[in-house]
Amino acid sequence: MKKTVIRADLLEMVFARREKSYGAYELRKNYSSRLTKATVLVLLLFVSGAVAPLVARYLKPDTNITTETVKPIEVDISELPIPPKEDDPIPPEIQEVKPQPPRIETIEYRTPEPTPEDEMTPEDEDKTIAKQDDLEKSTPGLVTQEGDKAGALDGIDDGDGNIPSVIVEKPKEKEKPKEPGINDLIFVQKEPAPVNMSDIRKSIGYPQIARDASIEGMVVIRILVDKSGNYKKHKIIKQAHPMLAKACEKHVGKLKFTPAIQGGKPIQFWVNVPFRFKLER
Repeated sequence: MKKTVIRADLLEMVFARREKSYGAYELRKNYSSRLTKATVLVLLLFVSGAVAPLVARYLKPDTNITTETVKPIEVDISELPIPPKEDDPIPPEIQEVKPQPPRIETIEYRTPEPTPEDEMTPEDEDKTIAKQDDLEKSTPGLVTQEGDKAGALDGIDDGDGNIPSVIVEKPKEKEKPKEPGINDLIFVQKEPAPVNMSDIRKSIGYPQIARDASIEGMVVIRILVDKSGNYKKHKIIKQAHPMLAKACEKHVGKLKFTPAIQGGKPIQFWVNVPFRFKLER
């Protein structure tokens, strides 16, 4: 007897008594063929991506080799300078001449020593000893010479024409005016007055957080005003709340004042500036 082999497809068995319009029957049936095609396509793309740079490098010409056309340069021999002769002397090097220091006026300073009459010479008779007053007004030295009177000698002339170095005193710097203390009691004819207070109050406004928390009160800032009426520095001496003081400090440096007057002249002066915060009921 012949044996009969029955081959059954699992997909057909599942959809034997079902509607094939549902359950992705077509997708399941063609799954194997699509998987094979996709695998082959991926392999082809991978191989082409690996081989493409090698093919491109082989086909691309070498750009490093360049050909340049060298053009000949025409030179007119008649325009060339005449070469120097071997016998021509070499020009000497130019040496830098340093400026000589100024010559200072000095008076000869000698310690008086008696000389016996029989040993005196005509030159000794012509020499005179400088007086003490002349030495105090001038700079002493070994010889008497004319020159500038400004400056002082840092050494003594050796008599051979060598000028010692000169020390010139620097002018004294003007002392800066001392700032008044914040608690100093100073009497003035006119105290500083702010000229742009309304603009500063508008810039400060009323902090919204303080308004929501119903915070009210006074902030007093003590400001140092300079001679020109400009703000210099400040210190808070009274505050109802740090939030209000911080809002004032952001804009207090923009205040302008009329300067304080003492003896008809402007001076630096500390002045109190109040800021009141009050909510409307």
